[in-house]
Amino acid sequence: MTSSHLPDAVVTVSDPGELIAATPALLGFPPRSSLVAMALGGASGARLGLTLRIDLPPPEHIAAAAESVVHGILLDEPLNVVVIVVAPGGDAGPPAVELVDAVVAGLESRAVEVPLTLWAESTRGGSRWSCYDACACTGTVPGGIETSLVVAALAEGRVVRGDRTDLERLVAPSDEGRIRRREAMLVAAIDAAVDDRTAALVIEPI
Repeated sequence: MTSSHLPDAVVTVSDPGELIAATPALLGFPPRSSLVAMALGGASGARLGLTLRIDLPPPEHIAAAAESVVHGILLDEPLNVVVIVVAPGGDAGPPAVELVDAVVAGLESRAVEVPLTLWAESTRGGSRWSCYDACACTGTVPGGIETSLVVAALAEGRVVRGDRTDLERLVAPSDEGRIRRREAMLVAAIDAAVDDRTAALVIEPI
């Protein structure tokens, strides 16, 4: 699971596509085959807070994945939550319907409203999106730099990696052999410093 908070900024979002376009800036990489949940809170109930992401699970793990999303997003104590699925779709409509329904049911059972449930085939500009509701509203994702939410996030110094593997490499532990070599060098340096200090000691006769 990946999560992040939006920096403090006042941004007005009028198009659901802007939220989809902003997910790479909020997470640090473009989500793929993912469910993204955005917490909304504050006095207005519309202040964007915690954003988290999970991989779309296989059917046998849908219930556990939904509960994990609900538990994680509730840590931010939201009043409302926006749910977005980013994954290839088909003629049958948006994917991962069962997962979305389970997340919505879990949140609503805890008195948290879900005003938007969205699907997009990608977060890239020009990608199509639609909602899971009966209205079947649809549109296209705007280019990231065209949205105020993305601009606000990038202005705070956020970096968007090419994909999740780039982020994983950034935080991955160093090579084991390199760690051992550095450890040996550090021990040798400490021993040398101790020897130098010992050699410099002058013991005065009593």
